[in-house]
Amino acid sequence: MARRPTFECALLVLAFLLACSKSRSGSDAGDASGAAGTAGGAADAGGSGGSAGAGGSTGGTTGGGGQGGATGGTGATGGTGGTGGTGGQGGTGGTGGTGGQGGIAAQTCNGFTVPADHPDRAAYDTTVAGVVTDAVTNLTWQRAASDDDPNYRSATRYCAGLMLNGASGWRLPNVLELSTIVDFAAANPAIDRTAFPSTPATWFMTSTAVYMNGSTVGGADWGHTVDFTTGLTLNGMPNYGSVRCVRYASPPRCYPADRRFTATSSSGVDAILDAATGLTWQKTPSADKLGWPAAGTYCASLGSDFRLPGAKELLSLVDWKARGVAIDASAFPGTPEGAFWTSSRVAGAAANAVTVDFTRSDSAGTFSVATNSPQNVRCVR
Repeated sequence: MARRPTFECALLVLAFLLACSKSRSGSDAGDASGAAGTAGGAADAGGSGGSAGAGGSTGGTTGGGGQGGATGGTGATGGTGGTGGTGGQGGTGGTGGTGGQGGIAAQTCNGFTVPADHPDRAAYDTTVAGVVTDAVTNLTWQRAASDDDPNYRSATRYCAGLMLNGASGWRLPNVLELSTIVDFAAANPAIDRTAFPSTPATWFMTSTAVYMNGSTVGGADWGHTVDFTTGLTLNGMPNYGSVRCVRYASPPRCYPADRRFTATSSSGVDAILDAATGLTWQKTPSADKLGWPAAGTYCASLGSDFRLPGAKELLSLVDWKARGVAIDASAFPGTPEGAFWTSSRVAGAAANAVTVDFTRSDSAGTFSVATNSPQNVRCVR
């Protein structure tokens, strides 16, 4: 005959159930509060955020709290761990992941230091056969010119197919690049004859097309040229000429594509910093046109080492595709039409100095003008 449970046995069973329930509740608290930490920092522009910390582990046996999440990457601190269960301690939240890397803005890579009117011969490296490397501009030039009576298309093809000392990647230079090897202290030809022997005193083709109000003119065979008789430029292609190809010796100077010009100030003068050349320009030119001697005096009066720019320096501001005045109108608003003085002189023309004409892009370039003729002035430092 079966025995009925006594009152004491019932009490023992009840105590056992209560103890099991309390132990399980402590373990659950450790698991829940020891959850993963806050997710990683927000992504920077162009990147992605880091990973969140790992979640808390399952609670332990009786008396043991849940373990915290695994430590994440560097970033925002994770959440606080949960309250420990009976006999155990809650886990610590994981550390947030590292934020992603920011995106890289679009770059323009065509900048270089503009050399002097009379290039330093020591800057020309001629140790590699067939080429000349200019340490100032980091441009490498074909040493011997081609006199193939080129037009724009044939000159472009010629440079693209050129191979010198095992190196390819040659191209037709733009008008500013080609002007950098002009030597205004020489004539017929206006170039260093030691570095560039047998250079003909003739027009050399460039990759700069002729534009009027933003559109090309003169056909596909036309481009701006540099006359190495004097070192001055001409729009349009004559019926004879030469080609000298170029390539970068090392990566050129880069800058954000939409931030070549930056407004600044120097000794109270509103100025514009050009990221392509590193030059700082007077934002607003002189109120009046001046003769050449007075132009130099005016620039010096501005202080902060302002001076009259060299022809190559001022040529760097020409915008060949501009509508209207051939300059960036956002950076240099209100620029008048006409020529601007430079500090450069042309060999054999003692009464003249070089100007850069900004009237419009198709006629822009360098010209020799009598020094007593009043012209616009924009200073540089």
